Amino acid sequence: PLLFGGELDLIFVDGLDPERPNCLRTARKLVSCDGVVLLHDAEREWYREAISQFKILEEQDGTVALKK
Repeated sequence: PLLFGGELDLIFVDGLDPERPNCLRTARKLVSCDGVVLLHDAEREWYREAISQFKILEEQDGTVALKK
């Protein structure tokens, strides 16, 4: 995704558990200033550090909406 060369307005992070913190770090680089990152199963403790790099907009049913 870093080769994309632009910013994205919406990024949805789901998939392999061990890779999600890395995906969030990459998402932070790619999401536009007005964009949103959605993280599924965000209640897991090992995501907290990566989530802390964002502003939490909303949490519902295990999914969190994040902003730069």
